[in-house]
This record gives sequence, C-alpha cells and structure tokens, in this order.
Amino acid sequence: MRMMPAGTYRWNVAKETVSVDIKSPLTPNLLEVYRNFGGRTMNASVVDNWPFFKIIPIDKENALPHSGIDHNVLQSVAKKLNFKYELKIEPGSSWGGPRPDGTITGMIGMTARREVNFAINEITITETRGTVVDFTKPYFLESTIIITQAPAQLSKAGAVFSPFSLMMWLLLVTAVALIGPILRAFSWAMEKYLLEAPEGSLQVYSFNMYRSMVLQGNYIITPHWPHRFIFFFWYLFCFYIYALYQGTLTAVLAVPQFEKPIDSLNDLMVSMEKRDCTLMLVYGTSNEFIFKEATSGIYKEIWDLFNTANYVKSVDQGISKVLSGKFGFVNAKLSSEIRATKAGRHKFHIARQSFYPQGYGVALNRGAPYKRVFEKALAQLTEAGLIGKWTLNEVNSLKRGTNSDGKTEDRGPGAITLKHLQAAFFLLGLGLTVSTTVLLAEKWSCFPRSKFSKNLFH
Repeated sequence: MRMMPAGTYRWNVAKETVSVDIKSPLTPNLLEVYRNFGGRTMNASVVDNWPFFKIIPIDKENALPHSGIDHNVLQSVAKKLNFKYELKIEPGSSWGGPRPDGTITGMIGMTARREVNFAINEITITETRGTVVDFTKPYFLESTIIITQAPAQLSKAGAVFSPFSLMMWLLLVTAVALIGPILRAFSWAMEKYLLEAPEGSLQVYSFNMYRSMVLQGNYIITPHWPHRFIFFFWYLFCFYIYALYQGTLTAVLAVPQFEKPIDSLNDLMVSMEKRDCTLMLVYGTSNEFIFKEATSGIYKEIWDLFNTANYVKSVDQGISKVLSGKFGFVNAKLSSEIRATKAGRHKFHIARQSFYPQGYGVALNRGAPYKRVFEKALAQLTEAGLIGKWTLNEVNSLKRGTNSDGKTEDRGPGAITLKHLQAAFFLLGLGLTVSTTVLLAEKWSCFPRSKFSKNLFH
C-alpha cells in the first residue's frame, strides 16, 4: 500500500474549529486506476465451447486459446487494458452456479472462490449467479430454442384414402348403396301408373350408378323423365366428388407430408406427456435453472416431467444425442444452429418459437474494482459492431469447412412410387381374393349336388 498526501487538516484551538483543504480526491477514480493494468497477468476460467471459446488443453488445469467469439472479446479487452491472461480449465466443463446444498459449481464457482479473476465463455447473467459473482453489463444477446430430429416423412400407404375424411367416405358409400334402390323404387312407382315396368333391375341400376361414380359411364338408356332427372343430378354429384378427390389426391402424392414438429414449449410439454419426446438439458447451465427454479407456469410443468437421467455434459453431446431418437434439446440459439449446420442441417429441426432471452456477461470476483473498465471496454466493442462481425466470421468459417456433409433435405415434389400406392394395390388384391373366395364357395356348393344327382340316376 502506498500513502500519498491528499490535503491538509487544521484545528483552530481558539475558535475550536476545523479547516480541511482537500487537494486531491480521497478515493481514486477506478476508471483511471485500472485504465492500464501495467502488463499484469489475470487468470480466466473457461470451458471448451466453440463457437464462443475454443481451447487447446495443455494439461488438466491449463489451456491455450484457439478461436471463438469470446476469445476475440478477451483478446481485445486485454490489449486495451494492457494485461496478460492465463486460461484455467473448469474441471467439470460446466458453467455452474449456486446449488441448494450451498456449493457453487462450474466457472461461476471458480470465480466466486477467487481461484480466477474472472470467467468468460457464453455465461448467461442470472439473478442467482449474481449473488456470488459480479457481472458486467451484457455484451451479447440471444434467445433459447428447442432442437429436435428432423420430422420423419409420413407413410403414404393409405394415400388413396387421404383426400376424404372417414365421415365423408361413409357418406359416399351410403350414397352409392342407396341410389340403386331409389331408382328401383321409381321404376316400381312408374309401373303402377304407366302399367309398364321400366327396364332395369336393382342389380343393373346399382352397378351402373357405381360405374358413374368412378367415371366409367352408364349403359342405361331410359325414355322416362324421372329417371333422366335422377341420372342428371347423379352425374353432377359424381363429377364434383371426382374433381375434389383427384385434385386433393394429386397434392397428397406430389408433396411429401411430415410429422408435426415441436415448435414451442407447449408442443414440447404435450410430446413429453405422450412420451413421444424426451427433454435433455446441459447440467449446471442457465437453461437448467429456468426450469428447475420455476414455481409455476409451463417451465414448472415441463420440469415436473423431466427425468434427471437425461442430463448431458455438453452441448456437443446433446446435439449428437438428438439424432439417436426422440429427444428435444434446449439450448442457446447460436451454438445450436452452428452445431446443427456442422452435423448436417437437414437432420435437425429448430423450433420456430424461441424463449428466455438471455444476455452474456463476464463474471468477475465479488466487489472487483475493475468492473467499470471491463464494462466500458465491452461497450466499445459492441458499439463498434465487432462482436457481430466476430460472430459472422465464426459462422462463415464453418461454411468454408469440410465438417458438414453438405446435404440438403429435399421436401419438394417427387416421383410416385409403390409406397404411395400401396392401398390401391391392396384394394386390387382384396378384390381378387374376394372373387376367388366366392368362386370356390360356388364350386363347393354346386359340385356335391351335381355329383350326387349323377350317382342317383346311374
């Protein structure tokens, strides 16, 4: 500690008064004091977390910087404030924070215990963490998303039935079944007052009306106007039904259809309730805390459905596990998108709805006197657009790399295959099976009597 004169203090014995002459501030201006660290070495806690901070481990405790957004931020701040830094690896590779048992984990714990001077690496500012460390003002803002496996294409096995609902099919079958008896009833009525029966049996009427429904024509020619009017409006009905069916079926077969994706927290909760999706969280992150610390609302409902066995140790592990089954991984948007692109963007689905906007800051020792100079340096980087530029550089470096398989998912129209028309061939096979069964039944019912008659008269 160095003592320096700040002014004079005088006591007037006669007047019993005090006079103070302050020539310089009693407390130093921290912005001036820490404007230059004089080449001092600072310790920073990090984890391997590209695109924010990629590190090269030297041993279990120390590392060298490689690349990343926060690496560029730290480099610039260190250069501006004239200090050197050494990177200390957090043993558990977690961000951490205060736990219910009183312990403080992760990079936040190292900073709170003053094992390092600060921590920087996509660290979300939260109220809970703020009770054990001091945060700078946020220098990076983003939101949280849900990433899942790309929705699978729905089966086209029943495509020929998809244009109409079940109710619509039942109504059509009923209409086709009734039109023959209706025509036969009209014939019976005309027979009463015309004294002649119009040609056509119930079987003939029913079969020809079915032919009209599938646009195969009608072989019945009638001179009677009641029948003509029924035919006229039945043809119009068949034409309208066929046009709707043909147009809808073409659209169904030409454009692939996919499972309903998870696009919001509500979708995630519904899928978890149906056991169609399993939530994954990185242990010790702010994304875990928002669910774990919730006392009501959808965060609380999702946390009640969460199984702690589905924690993952890192973002990379979470992204990889998404491709292995029905998993939903909650994570920050940028790191999720960039890792999905690296692994093959077409393999993933990123929810349309984002949530929990979060700001990243530098975590400092509690009461750190250099907080304001760090904030000033970070604000200058943000206002100059450098952080946005470094973010874009990391994204572009991925595009220039070779880690991605480069494939894109084709969801446009494709050729119609047997998979699309399984139901049509199934109906044909069903018809042939029924016809064969009827043929065998007729042969079985007729052959014994014929044989018995020959034996009887022999």
